Amino acid sequence: MDYMLHSENTLVNLWCYNGMREEAHSVRLEGALCTVKLLFIEEDDRAQLRQLFDAWKQLFTGMQKFRARRINMPEGISESAFCLEYG
Repeated sequence: MDYMLHSENTLVNLWCYNGMREEAHSVRLEGALCTVKLLFIEEDDRAQLRQLFDAWKQLFTGMQKFRARRINMPEGISESAFCLEYG
């Protein structure tokens, strides 16, 4: 689902993917027009984040059984969890 909003100084595009919301803002920085993308992690995303965490935990444990290098937690899981807990 795509939306386009206009305000005085910015053009905002909104996208929704399975409940997760992303906004792209066009802003001027030192005279140059730049686009910044913001991802919003909201309470509705908690269940999907938990599923991703459980899948990572299973992979982490499975790799240990094969004496292989353990898999680091993806930043998308840890940073999303931090956002949910600390706003």
